[in-house]
Amino acid sequence: MTEQPQVPSALPWHHRVVHHGRQTINRVRSSCLPLMVAMFLLLGFSWLLDDADGAVSPFAIMLYAAVPMLGVLLLTTRTWVIAAFLLLVASNAAVFFSPSLAGEHGIMLWPGKLLVIYYGVIILALVRVIFFGKRTVRDRVYGGVAVFLLFGVVCAIFYRQMLAMDPHALHVSISAVEVHGALNWNDCVYFSFVTLATIGFGDIVPGNSMVRSLAMIEGLIGVLYPAVLLARLVSRDE
Repeated sequence: MTEQPQVPSALPWHHRVVHHGRQTINRVRSSCLPLMVAMFLLLGFSWLLDDADGAVSPFAIMLYAAVPMLGVLLLTTRTWVIAAFLLLVASNAAVFFSPSLAGEHGIMLWPGKLLVIYYGVIILALVRVIFFGKRTVRDRVYGGVAVFLLFGVVCAIFYRQMLAMDPHALHVSISAVEVHGALNWNDCVYFSFVTLATIGFGDIVPGNSMVRSLAMIEGLIGVLYPAVLLARLVSRDE
């Protein structure tokens, strides 16, 4: 482990503050912590993006697409940044060039498919850095949690696409139907993470075989992924 250069105590206090500030910024710039915190904030305040009629707002799509870009900018090489940026621009081009593809309609067509590919590229780039790069245990944990959250969002996009193609792909249970309106994007995010965490409240349930298959795969990954991450953390020095 390399030792951090010591700041001479004889330096003026403002020079020491600047030096420590630069050290902190450099550590944050190469850390997975900002991405993990940004994902938690995005998911924690996703209820603010709710739309009562079930439609997906262009702002919600752009926000969920822009936040993962933070991890690519901080952690990966220029090649991954360029690839992710091009996919991000292409997936959001509907908002600017073809209003008919923006928002709800676009989630079913090529903008939604490009958004899934964009998330796939980001997850692949982060897995490469976290699991195969030389990083501290703490940073591997931050990055592993961030990848876990990103995968949950990818599954939520799939659920929303299935719901757009088949209104009965997800439906609310009888006990909750009186207090729930049309299913929206936040409901798909909620169902995805309840499935990924293998909680299974049962208030929203799959309505066709495609959703059941995806929910089964997501639940298995939710069980197996922490074990794989823990094994990688334990064997990182081998």
